[in-house]
Amino acid sequence: DVIKKGQISQLKWYYFNEKNPYKLNLLSGRISNDYFYSGLRQLTFFTEALGTSGEKIYQPSLQVDLGAPGRKLVVIIGNGKETYRAIAFEIGDRKLPRDYMKLINLSQQSVMAKVGEKRSTVDAMSSSNFLVSGITKRFRLPLALAVNRKGRIEVIEKRKMAFTQGGRKLLILYPNIRRPEDFSYLMHNVVDLPPREFYSEEFEDIEVINEIIAE
Repeated sequence: DVIKKGQISQLKWYYFNEKNPYKLNLLSGRISNDYFYSGLRQLTFFTEALGTSGEKIYQPSLQVDLGAPGRKLVVIIGNGKETYRAIAFEIGDRKLPRDYMKLINLSQQSVMAKVGEKRSTVDAMSSSNFLVSGITKRFRLPLALAVNRKGRIEVIEKRKMAFTQGGRKLLILYPNIRRPEDFSYLMHNVVDLPPREFYSEEFEDIEVINEIIAE
């Protein structure tokens, strides 16, 4: 989404799990906390509104196909005009094993990437895994990202990146919010999830509303 007047856009949406609405506070360019969901593969996000009599109603805003059951990263993409679309990436152990980094390319063009000694071209709106290993518990590997601009190769990032043995990492590449022709990226360490009970009893960032969806 876009930044308006120097402030990060925020979405306050809800989703339903076992008939209970859960509140989400989503910030543009950020990765949210983890949330638990069990239900249909088509996950719907809702906005909360007031009906004509002052009652709370939940209006569908966006739907995303989660695919097969598993741990997902749901990416929400906005155009600055309150129009959104979403795509789900699998980030569970089966698709993102330990000692791997997944590069997710959310731009509209292919990106050439090198992590350590592995090279790969990651197509637009797709992802690729890179094996990362070192001889010490913590180590660094060279990272290079480049794009083809009108027949010329342009390096958009070149640095050394820190990794940990047995870890799993995401690198999410997306168009720069202020300059769409440029790129930004963020890193995220994928940690093991707590037990399911954590989400319903201890997760302070989830607000459970004791109301059902209005007909």
